[in-house]
Amino acid sequence: MSEEKVRRRKLIEHYGQSVGSASAENLISEAVNNVGLDHKLEYTADEILKICNFLKKKEGYIKILSLIFISHVKLSYPDKEFS
Repeated sequence: MSEEKVRRRKLIEHYGQSVGSASAENLISEAVNNVGLDHKLEYTADEILKICNFLKKKEGYIKILSLIFISHVKLSYPDKEFS
């Protein structure tokens, strides 16, 4: 069975509530580039965690939003072991 994926748009909406859509798009692109992922429309839970773990190194709201999203992903997959 294939793993459910998270749409990039969901990440942008999550961060965009605090920093605006354009800034959120830039943040996600920066994170994707820095963790060595391809730019695509959907990411696996492991890929989302890589993105959010990069972004949690930022200060303020970005760090808080990243920690919330990390918790959400881990709670959504209680039986999965993350790398």
